[in-house]
Amino acid sequence: MKNNRGPYVLSVAPLDYLNVFKGLYKAIKNNNTENIVGYCIIVIIIIAGFSLVLGILTTEKFWTTNKDVSPDEIITRVSQRGLITSTITAIIFGFVNGIMTVRANVSTPTYQALIGMIVGGLLGFVLDNAFATEKGASIFNGNSNSPQIENLGESLKYGFASLATPKLPRYIITIILDIFISLIMTDTIIKYSKNWYFLRKHSSLNDILTMAFVSFATFLAYTNATRLQYAYPPTDTTYSTFEYIPTIVILLSSIIAGIVFLIWEPFDKKAVGIVEKSNKVILIAILFVVIVVSYYNDWLNPKPEQQIINTVEEGKIVETVIENKKEDGKSASGIALYVVISIILAAITMYTAPPNQIFTFNWFFLFFICLLFILFPTFLTTV
Repeated sequence: MKNNRGPYVLSVAPLDYLNVFKGLYKAIKNNNTENIVGYCIIVIIIIAGFSLVLGILTTEKFWTTNKDVSPDEIITRVSQRGLITSTITAIIFGFVNGIMTVRANVSTPTYQALIGMIVGGLLGFVLDNAFATEKGASIFNGNSNSPQIENLGESLKYGFASLATPKLPRYIITIILDIFISLIMTDTIIKYSKNWYFLRKHSSLNDILTMAFVSFATFLAYTNATRLQYAYPPTDTTYSTFEYIPTIVILLSSIIAGIVFLIWEPFDKKAVGIVEKSNKVILIAILFVVIVVSYYNDWLNPKPEQQIINTVEEGKIVETVIENKKEDGKSASGIALYVVISIILAAITMYTAPPNQIFTFNWFFLFFICLLFILFPTFLTTV
C-alpha cells in the first residue's frame, strides 16, 4: 500500500508487532543478521516487561493497605500497583494500536493523542483508582493482603465512579501535559530511528515501538508521579503522611509545555490531525478551560479526607484536624462518561484513515473491534 501522507501514516508492514516471534524465526532461517538483532531486542523487551510485572506481583507487600507504615512505603506500593495497571492498559491498547494504525491506517499522532493518551489515559485512570490507590486496593483485597476476585466488579465500580469527581479535571490537565511532551519526543525519535535499516523497512513496527518507548520513558520520568501524587493521591491520609505535588508546579509545567508544543513543527510538513496548527490551538484552549473551570470550582488542589492544620496559640503549637468533603462519585455516571468519550474519540481517529477506506465494511468492522477492546472493562463491573 502506497503511503501518500508522510512518515506519520503507517502502511501494512509484512511483519507487524503481533508477529515479532514469527519475524525472528524467519530472520534466523534466512540468516539476516540485522533483522535478527532487531527482533532479538524486541523479544528481550517483551520478556523483560513480563519479568518486571511478575516480580512486582509476587512482592509480599504489593496488595497490603496497612496505614501504619512510613509515607515512603505507601508511595512505593502505590507506584508499583500503578506500574501494573499501566502495563494492563498498554496491553489492551497495544491491540487497539495495531488495529487502528496498521490495519485502518489512521494518522499516528492523532491516534497517539486521542486514543493512546486520552482514552487509554482514562482507562488507566479507572484501573489506577480501582487497583493502584489505597482505597481501590482495599476494596479489591477485602482489607486482606491478597486480591479477592469476587471483589473485582466492586473495585472497578469505584474506579469508574472516580471519573465523576474532581479527580478527572486534574487528570485531564496531566494528560494534556503528557500530550505536549510525548508528541514532540515521538516525532523526533521516529525521524532519527529510521537511520537504522531494520526500523526503516518495518515502519509500522518502528512507530509502534517508538510510542511504546515514549510512553514507558515518560511514565518513569513524570506521569506516574503526576497521577498518583497530584490527580488522585491517597485521600484517606493527611498532608503530614503523604506528599502531594504542588498544583503550581503542574500548572506552570503545562503552560510552558503548551507554548513549546504550539511553536513546534513536526518533521513531516504534510502531517494531519492533532499536529495541525489549528488543532494545537484547540488543545491548548481546552487546557485553559479545564484549568479555569477547576479553579473556580476548587478542584485544582487535591484534599485529603482529614487535613492537619498547625497554628500557634499562646506560644504553643496547636494541631487541628479539618474534615474535608470526600471526592465520591457514581459508577453509572463514570461508565457513561467513559463510553461516550471513547466512542467519539475513536470515531474521530478512525476518520483520519485514507478517504477511500472510510465508511467501508472494513472500516466499520475495525471500529467495532477497537470498541470491544476499549469498552471491555465496563463489562467486568457486573462481575
